[in-house]
Amino acid sequence: MMAAVDRGQVDGAVTSEPFISQAKKAGLRVALYPPTQGTPDIPQLVFVTSRAYATSNPDAIRNFTAALTRANGFLAENPEEIRRIGLSSTKVPPEILKTMRLPVFSAEPFDIGKLKRLEQYMLKYGVLKAPLSLKAYAAQD
Repeated sequence: MMAAVDRGQVDGAVTSEPFISQAKKAGLRVALYPPTQGTPDIPQLVFVTSRAYATSNPDAIRNFTAALTRANGFLAENPEEIRRIGLSSTKVPPEILKTMRLPVFSAEPFDIGKLKRLEQYMLKYGVLKAPLSLKAYAAQD
């Protein structure tokens, strides 16, 4: 995407880290950080599975959710670990990894109310034509 901006094919682009930091290093300007500025407490990533798997494997779902919540809490309290782990688990150049804007992690468990707010934005801006039945798609304890 950044190459298209550089070549003048488009006036701007939406991307994520580490590409934002790489674009800044190349001299491009960030106009807005939509996920962190526009919807800072709304989940940017969700995990999905089939209803059949979730129904047949409730312990696996519960354990996965608990582990993910613990990991998110750890990363929220130890952001330097994100950079350290990134050095060995990604191909992001170390100089970019040192300065890039980190994702926001939270120790709070999944909250369907936050997804409902995202749904309201999607309806408002025409991404969705009608509301979803979010509870039908979300596992809740």
